[in-house]
Amino acid sequence: MSPEVLMKSEYNSKTDIWSFGITVIEMAEGEPPYQNIKGKLNPMAIVNQIWLNPAKGLTDESKWSTEFVDFVWQCLWIDPI
Repeated sequence: MSPEVLMKSEYNSKTDIWSFGITVIEMAEGEPPYQNIKGKLNPMAIVNQIWLNPAKGLTDESKWSTEFVDFVWQCLWIDPI
């Protein structure tokens, strides 16, 4: 669930792009964000993490090209200009 949805903001294309960015992270790293925080989290704990600490990008950016890192970062940008 995207930060916009958690904040009860208007659902729009930004929400889908954020979700796509999370999916790209999961495909690249083999698990979704927040799974490496103190072991496996239950779904409500993950929702809490999204609210308090939205995903910022790939865990180890040095493994990926600059273009790929930038692409993921742009997908996760919550408040684009």
